[in-house]
Amino acid sequence: LMEEGHVGKEIADVDVLFVVDNSASMAEEQAALAEHFAEFVSYADGLDIDYLIGVTTTDAESDAGVLQGSTPLITPGLTDAFLANVQVGTSGSDSEKGLEASLLALQSGDGQTLGGHIRPNANLAIIYVSDDDDHSAQSIEGIISGLTDVKSQHPGELEAHALVAMPPGCSEETENYGSRYMEVAFATNGSSTS
Repeated sequence: LMEEGHVGKEIADVDVLFVVDNSASMAEEQAALAEHFAEFVSYADGLDIDYLIGVTTTDAESDAGVLQGSTPLITPGLTDAFLANVQVGTSGSDSEKGLEASLLALQSGDGQTLGGHIRPNANLAIIYVSDDDDHSAQSIEGIISGLTDVKSQHPGELEAHALVAMPPGCSEETENYGSRYMEVAFATNGSSTS
């Protein structure tokens, strides 16, 4: 919430969509995310931010942007539910399509996706968590256009962020991991980290 380039920016209410890779290689990363989320929530609670968080997976075919967990919408005070939701398992498709999944999650207005719950005056943050690149069929420009269309219906800001982990046995010099997620983050003034 407070990072380089965003210091001094007023922090408003925020709706957050986590898109978590549920392929076989992600168990370690899911556990680490859950472990560090308590710090994120503590920080957000300290700033008195009204947040709404949903989690979906990169398996666009099977999960199609549907929110995960027995408590799919996380609000202040439901940290334990998020810790469970973010551990989406590792039986999803190895053809990760997180960008497509985020569009599915946000463009649908039904109650099973975050799109049905986006608040009119809240900022929207999308956080992609993966150890591989995105394999969605749409171009980066098409994804950004779709996200912009979703957010144009609401006055708040849109930022995407990429948390991409290098897969075991790979090196930054030889792998193109997470580049599409990072491109979307850059295009929406978000951040990327690996």
